[in-house]
Amino acid sequence: MKTVLVVGADDMVALRTIQPGETVGDLLIVREGLKPGERVIVDGVQKARPGSKVNPSLAAASSASAPPKPAAAASAAPAAGK
Repeated sequence: MKTVLVVGADDMVALRTIQPGETVGDLLIVREGLKPGERVIVDGVQKARPGSKVNPSLAAASSASAPPKPAAAASAAPAAGK
């Protein structure tokens, strides 16, 4: 069982259980447990606690985290975005 912390629309932290898939480079494909567009805490995890309010900022996206092209998506399906 793997878990991640997500930030809701009200900036409250929640704990989610995910089903991880394979990795692509340094990225992890999440098979279940997250919905497209959900904000996952990737920095400052040590300070975040479920039920607490945070002041989130978006991490800069790299070209490696861009959505896969349709041909690549077929081999990685069913992958959920982060």
